[in-house]
Amino acid sequence: MDTDIAKLIPVPYFQINREGIILNSSNQTHSYFLPTSNIWNVIQKENQHKAILMLSHHNNFPPLAQHLVLQTNNTLFISFKCTIQWKNDIGHLVCTEIKNTTTAYITPLPVQRLLQNTAKRLKQSEEHLNIVAKILNLRKH
Repeated sequence: MDTDIAKLIPVPYFQINREGIILNSSNQTHSYFLPTSNIWNVIQKENQHKAILMLSHHNNFPPLAQHLVLQTNNTLFISFKCTIQWKNDIGHLVCTEIKNTTTAYITPLPVQRLLQNTAKRLKQSEEHLNIVAKILNLRKH
């Protein structure tokens, strides 16, 4: 594909090789993602197994689509439907944001872990308080 035409594609579009190195991208890509030379830099670690499947897809097979969580230029992780078509070992990857789902915007992982840890501590504190309340009730009787 002509590199000038690739720049005009109105959605995030990457031309990549089998290792995930970005050979070309659309201008729209830059409104979603920070400049990078490798697709691995935007794929959430927990979704990289899906990307491996996409990179190992065969030439001239029908396009393969996967839902991937990608890190955007504002450091949020957002769900995308990513479709890849391979021709001559060049992957043509189109990523469209999934907006109609309640989980489209995913909390960045460090914040998510912090919230999970806080919820766990709150549950432990609640259990401890329940035990103390039972002990106090027994002493009153």
